[in-house]
Amino acid sequence: MKSPQTQPCLRVIGDVHGMRHGNMHEYLRLAAAAQYSLQVGDLGFEYEMLSQLNADHHRVVAGNHDNYTRQTCLACTGAGCNSCGDRGWIFGKQTAHFLGDYGLWQPPGFQPIFFARGAWSIDLGKRLIGVNWWDDEELSYPNCLQAIESYRAAKADFVVSHTVPSSLVPLVPIRRSVDERFPQTRTSAMLQNMWDIHQPKVWVFGHWHVDWDETII
Repeated sequence: MKSPQTQPCLRVIGDVHGMRHGNMHEYLRLAAAAQYSLQVGDLGFEYEMLSQLNADHHRVVAGNHDNYTRQTCLACTGAGCNSCGDRGWIFGKQTAHFLGDYGLWQPPGFQPIFFARGAWSIDLGKRLIGVNWWDDEELSYPNCLQAIESYRAAKADFVVSHTVPSSLVPLVPIRRSVDERFPQTRTSAMLQNMWDIHQPKVWVFGHWHVDWDETII
């Protein structure tokens, strides 16, 4: 008699904001209790504790409050570098747990998940560049175009991003006085282009710090 097979578990975890808020230990506990996990950005600025998690099972989509310190890519040997995409630099503080700018991730037993990192920081005026804010928090305009074309080819039914398409911002139940201060950003415009190309069955995001879900037909 065969024993019943257990369904693999994927846990999606929202904004952690690192040790400053004392949430990293809780994040590690939640992630370790699942076979696979995906953290949807704003993990924080220090990542040493991620060594406790298997990078093949537990991944991160970077947000706006993550560490984008650039370091020279030492793996470059010419065209076609898998480490930096021929940019010549990498985000040196980010570990192997980070998925990258955009693309597909498919843990065993699950459908492909399209991911896209980044967002704009409303509080950037209170932050210090290179300490707790980096200009790379959003993809460059050329990279946004590349991400849109990648999504057009994938047309995935499961999408994870840090923030949301611009047309969905008014639906998020936040204080309208706060909402009015959010301009159209490069990231929200990129995600809106993706939404217009193909509306997935599920779109998961963080960034807004509210518990909310909605079915859009």
